[in-house]
Amino acid sequence: MGSFYKSIGSPVLVIRCPQYTGFGTRRKLHHKSGVQMINKLFVGKILLSLSVSFAAGQAMAKSVAVNGQLVNRNSGKVLDEDVSIPGKVQQWKNYRSLNQTWTVVYHEDGTVEFINVATGRCLDIQAANIADPTANGHYAQTWTCTGSDNQRFVIEPIYIGNEGGISGSDGVRIRAFHSNKCLDVAGVSKANGATVQQWDCHDGLNQRWDITN
Repeated sequence: MGSFYKSIGSPVLVIRCPQYTGFGTRRKLHHKSGVQMINKLFVGKILLSLSVSFAAGQAMAKSVAVNGQLVNRNSGKVLDEDVSIPGKVQQWKNYRSLNQTWTVVYHEDGTVEFINVATGRCLDIQAANIADPTANGHYAQTWTCTGSDNQRFVIEPIYIGNEGGISGSDGVRIRAFHSNKCLDVAGVSKANGATVQQWDCHDGLNQRWDITN
Protein backbone atom coordinates (compact mmCIF):
# COMPACT_ATOMS: atom_id res chain seq x y z
CA MET A 1 0.00 0.00 0.00
CA GLY A 2 1.50 3.32 -0.99
CA SER A 3 0.89 6.93 -0.14
CA PHE A 4 2.30 10.29 -1.14
CA TYR A 5 2.05 13.67 0.52
CA LYS A 6 2.42 17.22 -0.73
CA SER A 7 4.57 19.61 1.27
CA ILE A 8 4.43 22.87 -0.68
CA GLY A 9 1.73 23.73 -3.21
CA SER A 10 0.38 21.07 -5.52
CA PRO A 11 2.05 17.68 -5.39
CA VAL A 12 4.76 17.09 -7.95
CA LEU A 13 6.15 13.64 -7.46
CA VAL A 14 9.53 12.26 -8.42
CA ILE A 15 10.27 8.60 -7.81
CA ARG A 16 13.80 7.28 -7.52
CA CYS A 17 13.72 3.56 -6.96
CA PRO A 18 16.76 1.47 -6.06
CA GLN A 19 14.77 -1.59 -7.02
CA TYR A 20 14.54 -0.44 -10.65
CA THR A 21 16.78 -2.88 -12.49
CA GLY A 22 17.59 -1.32 -15.82
CA PHE A 23 16.26 -0.53 -19.22
CA GLY A 24 14.62 -2.74 -21.80
CA THR A 25 12.80 -4.88 -19.26
CA ARG A 26 10.07 -3.42 -17.09
CA ARG A 27 9.76 -4.72 -13.59
CA LYS A 28 7.36 -3.92 -10.80
CA LEU A 29 8.85 -2.03 -7.90
CA HIS A 30 8.59 -3.50 -4.48
CA HIS A 31 10.14 -3.00 -1.10
CA LYS A 32 11.82 -6.11 0.20
CA SER A 33 10.85 -6.08 3.85
CA GLY A 34 7.76 -3.95 4.27
CA VAL A 35 9.67 -1.12 5.91
CA GLN A 36 8.91 2.48 5.08
CA MET A 37 11.03 4.20 2.45
CA ILE A 38 11.16 8.00 2.50
CA ASN A 39 12.88 9.93 -0.25
CA LYS A 40 12.96 13.74 -0.14
CA LEU A 41 14.37 15.75 -3.00
CA PHE A 42 14.55 19.33 -4.16
CA VAL A 43 13.43 19.64 -7.76
CA GLY A 44 13.57 23.33 -8.58
CA LYS A 45 12.27 25.06 -5.47
CA ILE A 46 9.54 22.58 -4.69
CA LEU A 47 10.10 20.21 -1.80
CA LEU A 48 9.00 16.78 -2.84
CA SER A 49 8.21 14.20 -0.22
CA LEU A 50 7.51 10.63 -1.10
CA SER A 51 6.47 8.20 1.57
CA VAL A 52 5.89 4.68 0.36
CA SER A 53 5.20 1.68 2.54
CA PHE A 54 5.12 -1.77 0.99
CA ALA A 55 4.53 -5.19 2.42
CA ALA A 56 6.76 -7.84 0.87
CA GLY A 57 5.69 -8.58 -2.69
CA GLN A 58 3.25 -5.67 -2.93
CA ALA A 59 3.56 -3.16 -5.76
CA MET A 60 2.52 0.49 -5.77
CA ALA A 61 -0.69 1.67 -7.39
CA LYS A 62 -0.73 1.43 -11.19
CA SER A 63 -0.17 5.13 -11.79
CA VAL A 64 -0.11 8.58 -10.19
CA ALA A 65 -0.57 11.69 -12.34
CA VAL A 66 0.42 15.30 -11.56
CA ASN A 67 0.89 18.44 -13.66
CA GLY A 68 4.09 20.42 -14.02
CA GLN A 69 6.54 22.19 -16.28
CA LEU A 70 9.95 20.94 -17.39
CA VAL A 71 12.52 23.73 -16.99
CA ASN A 72 15.95 23.37 -18.57
CA ARG A 73 18.83 24.29 -16.24
CA ASN A 74 21.00 25.68 -19.05
CA SER A 75 18.49 28.08 -20.61
CA GLY A 76 15.80 28.58 -17.98
CA LYS A 77 13.30 27.85 -20.74
CA VAL A 78 10.63 25.18 -20.65
CA LEU A 79 9.67 22.18 -22.72
CA ASP A 80 7.02 23.44 -25.12
CA GLU A 81 4.81 21.98 -27.83
CA ASP A 82 4.73 24.43 -30.73
CA VAL A 83 1.15 25.71 -31.08
CA SER A 84 1.65 26.44 -34.79
CA ILE A 85 3.18 23.06 -35.68
CA PRO A 86 1.40 20.31 -33.71
CA GLY A 87 3.81 17.62 -32.63
CA LYS A 88 6.90 19.82 -32.66
CA VAL A 89 8.66 19.97 -29.28
CA GLN A 90 11.15 22.71 -28.46
CA GLN A 91 12.32 24.91 -25.61
CA TRP A 92 10.65 28.31 -25.22
CA LYS A 93 10.33 31.20 -22.82
CA ASN A 94 8.07 30.26 -19.96
CA TYR A 95 4.58 31.70 -20.31
CA ARG A 96 3.03 29.02 -18.08
CA SER A 97 0.66 28.21 -20.92
CA LEU A 98 -1.12 24.89 -21.41
CA ASN A 99 1.17 23.84 -24.26
CA GLN A 100 4.05 24.21 -21.78
CA THR A 101 2.36 22.15 -19.09
CA TRP A 102 2.67 18.39 -18.89
CA THR A 103 0.76 15.76 -17.00
CA VAL A 104 3.40 13.45 -15.56
CA VAL A 105 2.03 9.94 -15.20
CA TYR A 106 4.08 7.68 -12.93
CA HIS A 107 3.74 3.95 -13.53
CA GLU A 108 4.44 1.02 -11.24
CA ASP A 109 7.38 -0.12 -13.39
CA GLY A 110 9.34 3.07 -12.58
CA THR A 111 8.68 4.77 -15.91
CA VAL A 112 6.75 7.96 -16.58
CA GLU A 113 4.78 9.44 -19.47
CA PHE A 114 4.60 13.17 -20.17
CA ILE A 115 1.24 14.18 -21.66
CA ASN A 116 0.86 17.70 -23.04
CA VAL A 117 -2.08 19.41 -21.35
CA ALA A 118 -3.01 21.45 -24.44
CA THR A 119 -3.09 18.59 -26.94
CA GLY A 120 -3.36 15.37 -24.93
CA ARG A 121 -0.43 13.95 -26.89
CA CYS A 122 2.53 12.13 -25.32
CA LEU A 123 6.15 13.20 -25.35
CA ASP A 124 7.76 10.80 -27.80
CA ILE A 125 11.24 10.20 -29.19
CA GLN A 126 11.25 9.88 -32.97
CA ALA A 127 11.44 6.16 -33.73
CA ALA A 128 9.17 5.30 -36.69
CA ASN A 129 10.91 4.08 -39.85
CA ILE A 130 14.35 4.58 -38.31
CA ALA A 131 17.04 1.91 -38.54
CA ASP A 132 18.40 2.62 -35.05
CA PRO A 133 15.90 4.42 -32.80
CA THR A 134 18.44 4.36 -29.96
CA ALA A 135 20.96 6.59 -31.79
CA ASN A 136 21.92 10.10 -30.72
CA GLY A 137 20.08 13.01 -32.30
CA HIS A 138 16.56 11.64 -32.70
CA TYR A 139 14.29 14.53 -31.83
CA ALA A 140 11.56 14.77 -29.23
CA GLN A 141 8.03 15.29 -30.49
CA THR A 142 4.51 14.64 -29.32
CA TRP A 143 2.44 11.78 -30.69
CA THR A 144 -0.78 9.97 -29.98
CA CYS A 145 -0.23 8.10 -26.72
CA THR A 146 0.44 4.42 -27.39
CA GLY A 147 2.28 3.31 -24.26
CA SER A 148 5.30 2.32 -26.37
CA ASP A 149 8.81 2.37 -24.93
CA ASN A 150 9.83 5.49 -26.88
CA GLN A 151 7.08 7.34 -24.96
CA ARG A 152 8.32 6.16 -21.57
CA PHE A 153 11.00 7.88 -19.53
CA VAL A 154 12.80 7.45 -16.22
CA ILE A 155 13.44 10.45 -13.95
CA GLU A 156 16.75 10.36 -12.04
CA PRO A 157 17.93 13.02 -9.56
CA ILE A 158 21.39 14.47 -10.23
CA TYR A 159 23.75 15.40 -7.42
CA ILE A 160 26.93 17.16 -8.56
CA GLY A 161 29.32 17.36 -5.62
CA ASN A 162 26.46 16.68 -3.22
CA GLU A 163 26.23 12.91 -3.21
CA GLY A 164 23.49 11.67 -0.94
CA GLY A 165 22.24 15.17 -0.25
CA ILE A 166 18.66 16.31 -0.11
CA SER A 167 18.89 20.06 -0.65
CA GLY A 168 21.14 21.36 -3.39
CA SER A 169 19.78 19.02 -6.02
CA ASP A 170 21.26 19.68 -9.42
CA GLY A 171 18.06 18.89 -11.24
CA VAL A 172 17.02 15.62 -12.81
CA ARG A 173 17.97 13.75 -15.93
CA ILE A 174 15.08 12.47 -18.04
CA ARG A 175 16.19 9.20 -19.57
CA ALA A 176 14.39 7.68 -22.56
CA PHE A 177 13.39 4.14 -21.67
CA HIS A 178 13.90 2.63 -25.12
CA SER A 179 17.40 4.03 -25.70
CA ASN A 180 18.85 4.78 -22.25
CA LYS A 181 19.73 8.27 -23.55
CA CYS A 182 18.88 11.62 -21.98
CA LEU A 183 16.54 14.43 -22.98
CA ASP A 184 18.93 17.10 -24.26
CA VAL A 185 18.64 20.62 -25.70
CA ALA A 186 20.64 20.47 -28.93
CA GLY A 187 23.84 22.50 -29.16
CA VAL A 188 23.58 23.66 -25.53
CA SER A 189 21.32 26.35 -26.98
CA LYS A 190 19.61 29.00 -24.89
CA ALA A 191 17.45 30.21 -27.77
CA ASN A 192 13.70 29.97 -28.17
CA GLY A 193 12.84 27.21 -30.60
CA ALA A 194 15.90 25.07 -29.94
CA THR A 195 15.48 21.39 -30.75
CA VAL A 196 15.08 18.88 -27.94
CA GLN A 197 16.56 15.48 -28.69
CA GLN A 198 17.96 12.33 -27.12
CA TRP A 199 21.70 12.15 -26.52
CA ASP A 200 24.23 10.17 -24.50
CA CYS A 201 23.83 11.19 -20.86
CA HIS A 202 26.63 13.46 -19.60
CA ASP A 203 24.80 15.57 -16.98
CA GLY A 204 25.63 18.86 -18.71
CA LEU A 205 23.31 21.75 -17.92
CA ASN A 206 21.43 21.23 -21.18
CA GLN A 207 20.46 17.76 -19.91
CA ARG A 208 19.40 18.89 -16.44
CA TRP A 209 15.75 19.66 -15.81
CA ASP A 210 13.56 20.85 -12.97
CA ILE A 211 9.97 19.69 -12.72
CA THR A 212 7.98 22.54 -11.20
CA ASN A 213 4.38 23.54 -10.73
